[in-house]
Amino acid sequence: MAYHDELITHAEFLATLPHPPCQADMRRAVSAAYYALFHLLTSEAASNWKNINQQARFARMFDHAKMKNASSKISNQKAPTDPALVTIFENLKLVADNFVTLQQERHSADYDNSKIWSRTQVFEAIIQAQDAMRAWMIIRNEGMAQDFLFDFNEGVKGNRNDLWEYSIGSVWDGCRFTGKPEAIFGRASLRQL
Repeated sequence: MAYHDELITHAEFLATLPHPPCQADMRRAVSAAYYALFHLLTSEAASNWKNINQQARFARMFDHAKMKNASSKISNQKAPTDPALVTIFENLKLVADNFVTLQQERHSADYDNSKIWSRTQVFEAIIQAQDAMRAWMIIRNEGMAQDFLFDFNEGVKGNRNDLWEYSIGSVWDGCRFTGKPEAIFGRASLRQL
């Protein structure tokens, strides 16, 4: 079972523990629901990295706030006019919207001790994560979805050039690339590199 699947299963387990609901369990369930979606998206982005031995390391380089910003950009976009892209966009928007919402809920669950979480609220967060994960699996190979993952490079700690300098340098035994990756590779997915 993939880690993101384990996390969503764990969130469900915590949310269904016997009455009365313990706030620690409710809070951890909300956090696990967010992290299930987070790890699904970062592992999908990392799977595009052609050096399989470094994919897990690559997945740890993403920054939550910058990923939220990338998701917010999708949330604020208008739907495409091409009918063939509308369903893809709607699924991507659901992923992006739910990522933003779940991250806010995770912050509340982790840091706002004044909020009391009901079992219903926790199940709503779990369902949001599950819906986003299902939507992602439908569109994961579409160009729009791959562009979304590529935009997460903006979310890597440091800037995109630092990522490429670090990543390419580690793959090429210390050789450093200092130009802009788009100038050489365009906006191709990392899998194509």
